[in-house]
Amino acid sequence: MTPAATAARRSDPSIATETGAWWYGRSIDSFLEGRDNSFNLLRFLGALTVLFSHSFVLSGGVQAKEPAQPIIGDHLSALGVHAFFAISGFLITLSAMRRPNAVRFVVARLRRIYPGLMVCVALTVVVAGFFLTSMPAFDFFRLGATWEFLWGNASLLGVRAAVLPWVFTDNPLPAWVNGSLWTLPYEMICYGLILGLILIRGATRPGIRLGFLLAGCIVLSVGVANAESLQQWLPMAPGPAVGLRYMQTFLAGALLAAASKRLRLSGAMLTLAIVVVAGCLWFHYFGWLFKCAFAYALIGLALLPGGPIRAFNRLGDYSYGLYIYAFPVQQSLVFWFPGVSAIGLFFAAAGISLPLAVLSWHAVEKPMLRGKLRMTSNPAKPASL
Repeated sequence: MTPAATAARRSDPSIATETGAWWYGRSIDSFLEGRDNSFNLLRFLGALTVLFSHSFVLSGGVQAKEPAQPIIGDHLSALGVHAFFAISGFLITLSAMRRPNAVRFVVARLRRIYPGLMVCVALTVVVAGFFLTSMPAFDFFRLGATWEFLWGNASLLGVRAAVLPWVFTDNPLPAWVNGSLWTLPYEMICYGLILGLILIRGATRPGIRLGFLLAGCIVLSVGVANAESLQQWLPMAPGPAVGLRYMQTFLAGALLAAASKRLRLSGAMLTLAIVVVAGCLWFHYFGWLFKCAFAYALIGLALLPGGPIRAFNRLGDYSYGLYIYAFPVQQSLVFWFPGVSAIGLFFAAAGISLPLAVLSWHAVEKPMLRGKLRMTSNPAKPASL
């Protein structure tokens, strides 16, 4: 093949989905047609990582150490959450660029987050009232703290209300009922940033879009540096510094989406990004270099031609249900089986949480998303925008 023919082949969108074409190096946008990606699988693995990480602290207390923690300098759960935010930033920004309608954007985001969350929180309160508290059920449901937990967590307006009356008080990590929910308000704030981009009509204007997102990066960097002064405004545990760092990862993914028509994706660049991520973890560095390389690596892996692994997309997006159900399931198992090992807790909790996630997806989340897809249908969008 002549050099001219090779160049023409590389620029032809019709070959974007061929397995060999991926190695030529193409714009990210050219890989995004249809649902030929592994975003659902990567998010599911991220949720499993969070479940695995939480198994150590929930079975052994805050002093428990994960096997990989001394190597990477953080909990594995942090990597799982960074993955959620990076992928979310990429897909949500891409959705806003393709369908820059503020009302539809807000409705779509609410449909994705709240139905599954409300069912999870309500089910947690019911199970706790009848099976997990030492109080009589009648008294449990009369207490204001019970309703504070229900309202605060289901609305995401008071996730600091993480304690139910006399529930899990003797567990190694006492009182906490669902410690995973604290990240969701930060996710919603990120959605607000992208909504702002739509409102200023910058979603379809590359210059405004890039400037807006870069300004957001600067603001978040200032926020991380002054996190203590933000405690009263962002009280969600474990504190605003951690939450703002996850938001930075969201913006790293958003920047990749914003530049998706010009930024190239290739095997060489993906390899380099993975090496950079590994080096950052080895040196316990989690700054912007890590976040951008991590987001690029995730997007590259999601779009890498995967053959049979693409079949996972046909199963559904179970990551959200797994994420919100795993923590209360783990605490319940520790409550019923004191002394359970971290590995035993991981497998037992996964065996219970996964069916709950599957049920949540098919009975609650997917029906609500059908309504979203009717409003924002686009046959060329990635899965689970």
